[in-house]
Amino acid sequence: MKNRQGAKKLYKAHKTWIAAGLAAATLFSVQALGTQTVAADATPAQTETATKTELLNVIAGNKDQFAQQGVGNVTDTVTGKSFYGDLDALKAQVENGTITSKTQLFEALKPVMEGFKEYTKEQFKKQVAAVGNQIYTPTGRTYFGQIDYLFNNATVTSDDDSTNLNLDYSALQDVLDAAKEAASKKTIKIDYINEDNNEVVGQTSYTIDRSAAVSYDQVKENLPKDYRLDTTNKGRYDEANNKYYVPVKATKTIKVDLIDEETNEVLNGLSYTVDKGSGVPAAEVEKELPAGYTIDAANIKYDEKYNKYYVPVKAPSKTIKVDYIDTTTLEVLKQTSYTVASKGGVSRDQIESDVPAGYTIDETQIGWDQANNKYYVGVYKKAKVTPTTTVTTPKTPATPTKTSTSKSTTQAKTAPATKKATKTLPKTGDTTNTVASSIGVVAVIGALFGLAGTTKKRA
Repeated sequence: MKNRQGAKKLYKAHKTWIAAGLAAATLFSVQALGTQTVAADATPAQTETATKTELLNVIAGNKDQFAQQGVGNVTDTVTGKSFYGDLDALKAQVENGTITSKTQLFEALKPVMEGFKEYTKEQFKKQVAAVGNQIYTPTGRTYFGQIDYLFNNATVTSDDDSTNLNLDYSALQDVLDAAKEAASKKTIKIDYINEDNNEVVGQTSYTIDRSAAVSYDQVKENLPKDYRLDTTNKGRYDEANNKYYVPVKATKTIKVDLIDEETNEVLNGLSYTVDKGSGVPAAEVEKELPAGYTIDAANIKYDEKYNKYYVPVKAPSKTIKVDYIDTTTLEVLKQTSYTVASKGGVSRDQIESDVPAGYTIDETQIGWDQANNKYYVGVYKKAKVTPTTTVTTPKTPATPTKTSTSKSTTQAKTAPATKKATKTLPKTGDTTNTVASSIGVVAVIGALFGLAGTTKKRA
């Protein structure tokens, strides 16, 4: 026999090793065959009667072992008799003088041991039946297959003292221990089935405690790529194959970039996982729009290379109000308004094109009234210049005159200069005396209207 660390206790009965404590008591019977007490070596004076009695006692002892195990009437598949029948046949041969020595008897017991080996093999297979078709990892065989292997490779030998079953008991005990551990667990096998074509798209299994179960999340974690569970269909269980069939749906990923069509800025990058053959509802995309934005559905584009949709969106509009004011009379000559995107503005060209006829913008008289959300643009009329013609009178000879002795000086009275009226646009919430100084920048009028020369970018 092979011994190992942690093996069951072994003890010796005469010249036969007996394994104690193995799971099947029948193993004891196998080892016990031919192990009855044998007297000291016979002397030439030993009578034939004494020899016969000893041989009959060996047979009786083994018959008693069969009786204790309750297998005496079990059919021996090797001889076709029961085990009792095998021993009774040997007893008859001893009694009629066919078998006259221990060597003959133990050799004759070999077929009985072969039959008992086959019987014992089947008993061990019954013990591991709960996991018999599972794989015994150390060898890659099933538990049934490993037991078959061990017993089929065991040999039966005999000498003049015993009949022996040469079995690797250590390896057998390993199988029994592993089977016991495996029996405390269960394996749940799962096939993922594509509902659209009924194909198996993935397989997995879980080894868990017998009283436990596999959670929904565990099944979900092992889904094949690009599939989802169909939660409306519970699937089915195949009892014959101990397998669950879980229905799944094929999916695809749709990527969406929301683009501000005024600034060409990516406002949001979105990703959706949907069933193949379906799309993303517009309502789902609209949920992700910044407040006030709307989708420009007519200009949506798809980039096949990057598997992405570019969705242009319009910013919410705003109104820019402008009053054109005569800087001389402070009269409001014209009022206009412009509806533009929230981040947009009105161009300088647009403002100039709406200046009342005959007027020019006074760069120093532009202001913004924050309280009324209005721009005031000062304008003025250019003064007309009337050309004058100077007439030169030909010189005539001077007539001599008498110089007066009294000096007479005539001094022309100059009329007082007319004071020019200085008028500016009314204050509109600014903190300085003039609208222009409240702005601080008069050279870039476009900036006052939200655009400052910015041009529209295209995707």
